[in-house]
Amino acid sequence: MPKVPRVRSPSPRATPYTKCPKPVRDAIRKGRGATPYKMDVACLVTSSHTKRTVHPYIREDVETAKRVSLQVWVRAALGLPEDQFVEWVRHIADNDWYKDEVIEEALIAFARASVETERYEPFAKLGNRIFELAKEELPGVDSFPINDIEMIRNDPVHLNRTPEDDVLGAKRKPDLLVVRGSKIRTLRSTKSMAFDWTDVLLFLEMKREKPLVETLLAWRKTQGLPGLDPRTLLPLGSTQPMKSGAAKKSAAAPIPTRTLRPRPPAKPPVKSKRELDSDDESVSDGDSTGPKKQRITSSELVTMDAKLQAGGYALEIASCTYGTRLFSTGVVLEDDRTSLWYYDAAGVVRTQETLSLFGDFEKVAAILVAFACCEPSQWGSLPPSIVTPPSSAPYPKHFPPKNLKGHTLEMRLPITKEKVLITLGKPIFTQYNLVGRRTFLYEIKTDSKTLTKPMVAKFSYQVTTRKAEQKLLRRAKKAGVKHLPEVHMWKDFWKLSEGARAIFHEHDKDDQYEDRVFRGLVYTQYFPLKELFSKSCELIPRMVDQMLDCLHDLRYKAKILHRDISCNNVMFEMRGTEVNFILIDYDWATLVDGEGHPIGAIGRSKHRTGTLPFMAFDLVADMAKRDNPGYQPIAHLLRHDYESLYYVSIFCGVSYPNMKRSTKARVYKTVVKLWESGPYEAIASVKELLCRKQSYVKHDLPLPPSSEFLRPYFVRFCRAIRRAYLVADAEDSDDSDDSDDEDVGQGKTRAPRSGHETLGGLLSRDSIKKALAGKARKVYIKVEEDEEPPVAAETSGDISADESDSEDESIPITEMPKRAVTKGTAKKATVTKSAPANLKAVATKGTNRAKPAIVKAATGKQTVRAKEPPMKRNDLKVQVVITSKAARAQNATTKRGATTRSMTKAR
Repeated sequence: MPKVPRVRSPSPRATPYTKCPKPVRDAIRKGRGATPYKMDVACLVTSSHTKRTVHPYIREDVETAKRVSLQVWVRAALGLPEDQFVEWVRHIADNDWYKDEVIEEALIAFARASVETERYEPFAKLGNRIFELAKEELPGVDSFPINDIEMIRNDPVHLNRTPEDDVLGAKRKPDLLVVRGSKIRTLRSTKSMAFDWTDVLLFLEMKREKPLVETLLAWRKTQGLPGLDPRTLLPLGSTQPMKSGAAKKSAAAPIPTRTLRPRPPAKPPVKSKRELDSDDESVSDGDSTGPKKQRITSSELVTMDAKLQAGGYALEIASCTYGTRLFSTGVVLEDDRTSLWYYDAAGVVRTQETLSLFGDFEKVAAILVAFACCEPSQWGSLPPSIVTPPSSAPYPKHFPPKNLKGHTLEMRLPITKEKVLITLGKPIFTQYNLVGRRTFLYEIKTDSKTLTKPMVAKFSYQVTTRKAEQKLLRRAKKAGVKHLPEVHMWKDFWKLSEGARAIFHEHDKDDQYEDRVFRGLVYTQYFPLKELFSKSCELIPRMVDQMLDCLHDLRYKAKILHRDISCNNVMFEMRGTEVNFILIDYDWATLVDGEGHPIGAIGRSKHRTGTLPFMAFDLVADMAKRDNPGYQPIAHLLRHDYESLYYVSIFCGVSYPNMKRSTKARVYKTVVKLWESGPYEAIASVKELLCRKQSYVKHDLPLPPSSEFLRPYFVRFCRAIRRAYLVADAEDSDDSDDSDDEDVGQGKTRAPRSGHETLGGLLSRDSIKKALAGKARKVYIKVEEDEEPPVAAETSGDISADESDSEDESIPITEMPKRAVTKGTAKKATVTKSAPANLKAVATKGTNRAKPAIVKAATGKQTVRAKEPPMKRNDLKVQVVITSKAARAQNATTKRGATTRSMTKAR
């Protein structure tokens, strides 16, 4: 990455969108590691094939995929009984399909490919020929439920993004696709071959790691096929050169009639190639592909990781199909090694074995036929017991649909038990998620005469052990919490354990996985923040104020913690002429105890309580450490939701104002993308800039002109978070070795403030509101060289937000330590619950000592502040100088009635 100098603009308005601050670049570079083999591949997929985003969870989901046998996978995912699968394999072997002229030519072209892209069309040709042979002669395949299925090369064409994604959507190009033939013909008539993700029935991802000529020749020898010249792959003795374009015929070209060569009188025993593949499993399934003769670059590493790319395709299908697909399937080919993959809301399941395209040709062919024979339910459509397609577009003729518009389902009113028919209308939201809730929303119409408000239906896959959303909302409403959504109906339709998951886990009862229920709720219709803030960002402070009240009341009135504050989960409605904000989506919400900690087990996804771009810095940093031996994860607390609200406010100010498409793309690339792309360490570093470095927010955070006026507001929000954590950390570190503390002397212990849900009140609703209003009393401390200046949270007062609060100048602090530290030791500051202590602030570096400056405090009286000369952070050290308890009392007595007033009270 080219070196971009960090330029501090003379005014906030001069900050360009295209600037990526050096701390951000350093954080990302550090997070990716020093060598290609150590970096997190998830961060690299964002650039390969011009992909915009890949969720960091994808790598984890793929690496933790459940492994099952081939027979179990085929039976569960494809609905093919084992006996029928065995019969098909036997028929294909007995009839020597591998001797078919088209198949033989395709296998030779696949093996002789010098680059990966030369394998795409031969394999598509191979697959389509297998479909044709199956239709003609394979028992049990009289006609396909989807009778015009085809395999087609897709790369280098990107699939269409959803309109909602706009420039933020991912641009991906799977190598091969299995789609409806009618869709192919439609696209060819329009001279565009860009498919939608809803068109994809099956995706195939290939990787070329080594040539396959020797593998092909060895296999042909075991099969008794005529020998080939290793250089030309032509029959031995032939002088005709191989045509360079022989392997590049279109998959849709006319299929020649089947011609078989005579079977040789004797066939040598066939040794299963799978035995060899099992020895290479660690090579096939690892993050790297074993030792290489040549050092590879970052981009080359990305193109090798087929499993990660396939996971990205599954993510797009899950999030771009508007709920039409319960699961998706994929095939990964690393050279001739083939593995099958299944993706649903509970996780990823793959085959334990890898099949060789040559050594296990009959099995690979039978599996391709099984895919072609799938009913819509085996392609991932929702069970017919949940949703019914419109009579004008029945399945399978019109499968797959672009969305569920026109589909119907039934619910009941909770009190009268009246049955209500719901017709889904326009899709309005789909969550970018692979494993998890997969929330999606539709506008709806009902046949009920009592429901007259505009409504939406929300669907998601909820963990069965978690308290239902409607029950939490009923509890919160009863407790008097405001800004809640109105729920009219709900229903649990179907569990994942009733489908393929029952087969995947039938023989391993001890294997714990999060079963999920497909749940629907009907809400009053609210409006997304984008609709409001694209016109004006003036109401962002109002949104924050109302959401602070809502989160506070949820916690202290209803004992509920939301744990998923994001831009999608805050909406608004009009009440007369006033805008009222609503907090929705309580899928992650949980009951809490008196200390604010979640009650009960969270389950496998305990690290995923939140939407990644808006998760608190501590939680993201915690996920980065989860693999450390003996590491204990932290709990999601109320202060983390407050911090998420801060990111929501910035996101709205950065992303939602109207701007040109090119400008919006730059904003996403230089700001928003860094919140969710890359390894957790890099994301945490970016979050740290936003919540712990107010100079970054004040000078370097790119804001569009229409929201530039909010920069001081964001700075005050950042300052409140930063000071609260610094004071809490300083107090905890001081308490750990304070043997003179009165409580310690009496044998009492106190929980560290950093473990408290609001840092002991430093990051509470009231303290944040006072900070955002610019009401803060500040006390200044002495700064010495070589130590990071600590800062505390704000208390009541009236000092202007624009007053000297730069990180490079004297540091304001309100909660001060109880004891002084000795010279020459590490300087640690702690806080007390009393008012700020009397300070002696003295400059320690340089001979130019400024005179004390007299400023007005919140009371209107004057107080003395030691004015420090300008000092740099990298060569300064903070030392807190505080007198003893007796000296403070004496000092307060001697100064009583003077023009200056002590800002300290004894604890």
